[in-house]
Amino acid sequence: MKAISTDYINFGDERIKKRLAAKSRKAEIECLLWTGSKARGGYGQFIIWYNKKSYNVRVHRVAYKVHAGDIPEGLCVLHRCDTPDCIEPTHLFLGTQQDNIRDMFSKGRFKGGQKKGYKATAEHCRKIGEANRRRGKERLTRKLDK
Repeated sequence: MKAISTDYINFGDERIKKRLAAKSRKAEIECLLWTGSKARGGYGQFIIWYNKKSYNVRVHRVAYKVHAGDIPEGLCVLHRCDTPDCIEPTHLFLGTQQDNIRDMFSKGRFKGGQKKGYKATAEHCRKIGEANRRRGKERLTRKLDK
């Protein structure tokens, strides 16, 4: 299924609000977690039928539109809580993709080839740099020896 713009959806429709309420639960961490279907990365999703075709819609975007209004073109819906399946309106805010990347780096969430949630220490970064320099010198030496 492909993604679709949600501009045509009436976000004042009570059916959408009921669907959000029925498929979510309050968590101990003050998030409102989506308990329905999830897409890659843990983001909540549900299917919307439009013109006899089905489309996946990200639930945090729907929740934002229901509670706060339109999402201007080019903006993303970001999570203050860093919980992909959270649909708590007070945890959602608008930003650019650049804002999202800055937020990820500032909170130490950049995976950088490591498992999710890994936070590299300064010492670990130094060792990685040293290993890369060593490998570069070894490659150069092998090329010169040929």
